[in-house]
Amino acid sequence: IIRLRTLQQAGAVVFGVLTPENEIDVPACQRLITAAASLPCVFHRAFDIVPNPEKSLQTLIDLGFTRLLCGLPLPELVKLKEIADGSITIMPGGGVRSHNVQSFLDAGFTEIHSSARKGGLLPDPHELKHIIATCKDSSSS
Repeated sequence: IIRLRTLQQAGAVVFGVLTPENEIDVPACQRLITAAASLPCVFHRAFDIVPNPEKSLQTLIDLGFTRLLCGLPLPELVKLKEIADGSITIMPGGGVRSHNVQSFLDAGFTEIHSSARKGGLLPDPHELKHIIATCKDSSSS
């Protein structure tokens, strides 16, 4: 059992619960959102396998998620961002690396997620440095 105090220290809650049919498990998500109290809730990459992304996006918005961490291809992420129209933040988070992060920024994404790994289990410090530098350069232009 995760205590609310532990969640409050984290500042946000990230989870994703699907049914056996890969649909958003609404009752389970409702229980977790309620348990999170007023903390922002982020639905994670389980979303990548839902059969109907547009319908599922609306479900997440209706549930009150603040962000969607998603690893779908860039054109699909852009479509979801347009559909969301600011109701939920779409956060690209699959395969985002220094060589392609600019394309996500150019598409109007303001938040990204990257493991910054290059073959190992841990983030590569040089990769992380390049991603951060690209984001800073983009925000200053």
